[in-house]
Amino acid sequence: MAVHCRFIDLPKGSVSVWLLSLLALTLIHCKGETTSAPPAPMPQVEIVEAIQKDVPIHSEWVGTTDGSVNAVIRAQVTGYLLKRPYTEGSYVKKGAVLFELDPSKFQASLDQARGELAKSKAQLLKTKQDVERDTPLAKQGAVSQKELDDSIQAYEAAKGMSASAKAAVEQAKLNLDWTKITAPIDGVVGIAKAQIGDLIESNSELTSMSTVDPIRVYFPISEQEYLGLRRRFKNVIRKGNGAKSTAGWSWS
Repeated sequence: MAVHCRFIDLPKGSVSVWLLSLLALTLIHCKGETTSAPPAPMPQVEIVEAIQKDVPIHSEWVGTTDGSVNAVIRAQVTGYLLKRPYTEGSYVKKGAVLFELDPSKFQASLDQARGELAKSKAQLLKTKQDVERDTPLAKQGAVSQKELDDSIQAYEAAKGMSASAKAAVEQAKLNLDWTKITAPIDGVVGIAKAQIGDLIESNSELTSMSTVDPIRVYFPISEQEYLGLRRRFKNVIRKGNGAKSTAGWSWS
C-alpha cells in the first residue's frame, strides 16, 4: 500500500500525540485513498469419474536361469591334453571338438589289434582248409576220426579267436576316437577345468555345457503367493472344463 504523508510541525509537548498520529497515518492514506492486494488464484481441481473394472496384478521375483539340457563333459580315456579348440563361454554346435588328448598310444594299440586280427584270420583260414581236406579223407579211412575231430575243434577255436580280435580292433578304434572329446549337444560351453599338458584321467570332468534355447527359470515365491495362485488356477480349471484345462498342471 502506497502512503503519501504531509508532516506538520507540532509543539514539543505533543510528542506522544505526534507518534500516535504517525502510526495511524501508516495505516490510512493521507488523501483518503486505499488499495487492496490482488486475490489469490483459485486452485485447479480435477474431477474423475469413479468406475469399477478389472486391473492386472503384477508381481516381481528374483529368478535363476538354467539350461533346458545340461551336459557334463568327461574324458573316457587317460591321456595328456594337447589342444582345447573352443573358447570358454562360446556357443558351439553338436559334434564340435572341445578337447584333444595325445592319440599316439591309442594309435599304436589300434595297429597292434589289427595285426592280431590278421593273424587270427590266417589261422581261421588254415583250420578251415584242414577241415575241408580231412572230411573226405576220414570217410575214405585215409585219416582217423580223431584227426578230423581235432581239425574241426581247431577251426571252431580259430573262429572264436577271430571274433575276439575283431572286437579288440573295434575297442581300439573307440579309444582312439575318444581322444577327441566333442560336444554332445548344441549350447554354450563353460570354463575348462583342465589346461594344456595336464594328464587327464578317465572319467575326469573337463567342462560343462547347457542348451540356451529354450531355457528354464527358477524363482522362489512365498507361501501366501503360492496359495493365492493355487486358488486362482483352480477357479480357471473349474470354469474351463476340467480334464483339458488341467493338462500340464499338478497340485500337491
